Amino acid sequence: MPEEKKDGLHQNHRARMRERFLREGTESFADHELLEMLLFSAIPRKDTNELAHLLLMEFGSLSKVVGADVWALSRVKGMTESAAILIKLITPFYRRVLEDEVKSRKVLNNSKVIGEFLLPRFVGRSVETVYVLYLDAACKLLRCEVISEGSFTNVPLDLRKIAETSFKYNAVNLILAHNHPYGTTKPSQKDIFVTEQAHAVLGKLSLHLLDHFIIAGGRYLSMMEQGLLGVQRVTSISL
Repeated sequence: MPEEKKDGLHQNHRARMRERFLREGTESFADHELLEMLLFSAIPRKDTNELAHLLLMEFGSLSKVVGADVWALSRVKGMTESAAILIKLITPFYRRVLEDEVKSRKVLNNSKVIGEFLLPRFVGRSVETVYVLYLDAACKLLRCEVISEGSFTNVPLDLRKIAETSFKYNAVNLILAHNHPYGTTKPSQKDIFVTEQAHAVLGKLSLHLLDHFIIAGGRYLSMMEQGLLGVQRVTSISL
């Protein structure tokens, strides 16, 4: 088929897809159709329907396509670097939108509000990531930062740094949060021990660890609500 005719067919198909999107939204779109339409802007003159199918076949699901790195995406026949970068922007862009929706909730004084504040920060994170929320006496958020990435139980918490940051920003209350990327929100025995150690050490400095949240699968668990703060004896404490 002549290239000009192919281009015409692609443009007509794209026009129909856009009209369908404007008319119906995306609820009726299959995964490959969503991916196909996303790629329109990055690959303007090729059939992205076939490419969308290839990506899903290569990685197995839409979430795994989005989670793949730029190098792996670029290896798929028909992909371009621009298209791979566009796909990799989806997760941080969505995370930023969710964070923006909750950023006005500066007073974090109950588990529901805290959980909703934390969830967006873990969207798309495929490795264990540990956050600390630094709060004043009224539980107003002063600072939120990642303190480690890798493994909550295998990478020691830098309690000295947490304490120094608390004093720098005049924080008196703290909340820990970390994710189980491929597990459930159920805390392990190591999770409980590390939390109790942090609770004991920081408490000696008049810093109150109010809670520790575990995030998994778009859900959260409050260890405080589960009665898992202040229940285990810590045999080794150091700062």
